[in-house]
Amino acid sequence: MENKTRQTRQDKAVKAFGKMGGFTLIELITALAVSPILIGLLLPAIQHIRE
Repeated sequence: MENKTRQTRQDKAVKAFGKMGGFTLIELITALAVSPILIGLLLPAIQHIRE
């Protein structure tokens, strides 16, 4: 009885993670495109502060 309950809980967790797990390709491309832009904006400001 306990094994069956444990197995169904694991199945539910796997199914829930499968629906929501990971990033979509669009999200990854967007993150990779936005990151250098933000870095490019921040670097001159940081260099100005250091001087």
